[in-house]
Amino acid sequence: MHAMFNEMTASDWNTIKSAAESYNQDGTFATFWGFEWTSDTTEYQSNGLNLGHIAIINSSDFCVSTWSQTRTLNQLMTWLSTRDAIAFLNHPGQYDTTFDKFEFTRSEKVVGMELWNRNADFSYYYNDGFYSNDGNLGYFDEALKRGWYIGASGSEDNHSGTWGSGNARMAVLATEKTRTSIYDALKARRFYSTLDKNLVLSFTANGAHMGSKIGAGSLNIEIKASDGNNEAFSKIRLLKKGVGVQEWSPNSVNPVVTTTQSAVVGDYFYVIVKQSDGNEAISSPIFIN
Repeated sequence: MHAMFNEMTASDWNTIKSAAESYNQDGTFATFWGFEWTSDTTEYQSNGLNLGHIAIINSSDFCVSTWSQTRTLNQLMTWLSTRDAIAFLNHPGQYDTTFDKFEFTRSEKVVGMELWNRNADFSYYYNDGFYSNDGNLGYFDEALKRGWYIGASGSEDNHSGTWGSGNARMAVLATEKTRTSIYDALKARRFYSTLDKNLVLSFTANGAHMGSKIGAGSLNIEIKASDGNNEAFSKIRLLKKGVGVQEWSPNSVNPVVTTTQSAVVGDYFYVIVKQSDGNEAISSPIFIN
């Protein structure tokens, strides 16, 4: 079931939710329902207010940007605040979207940002973002440095009906294949974005997984990676606030690396691993608060 943005009706919404419920089977196949809020209407574009596209998952109801109470990003964050839902910032910068340069009201209901979609490359990560005076940081780091508590997500943005057939994935570190467990992991930002369908990545600091908020001080960091097809990993990078601080060239199929880093409040760390065939994965950060 697919309804175009700003054309969603109550009947569409009920059909989407019913379809998700009918296919959900704990332990076998976990489903969620959702919609995309988007300001792509002619009115927004003509006024230079193409604010962005935001996917909203698990809400009991829906909204559209043409409604008076959810027309702006700040209004949408207020709407989210009263609902059991999570949201993802979709394809920043595409279609001239601005996201108010991430200066709108921060909400912890926003859990991630797309680093890739249809082209299955990290095109929204490897770019210069909205700001030209910050050392060429991409959209992800520009948002993180402005206090957004978001993880590294991705989505096929697939309009052809071949869902799940590509190699690029958003992998979720959940304890069970159930809606409850996966939803808890998404809210905790325990997920990473990968261009390989069975790449496994673990990133911890003082025992806390990616997505965690931990205290400042000395961090004992461990990074582990593996692949279902035994593909080798050629490079592992550790980044602090978007800048590389350490790099390894393991050239092995199951690398495990450890290091120690000092951290102060406001820092965040994440990792990028690269396989010999060029495929990469980017973890959600660990945040120092």
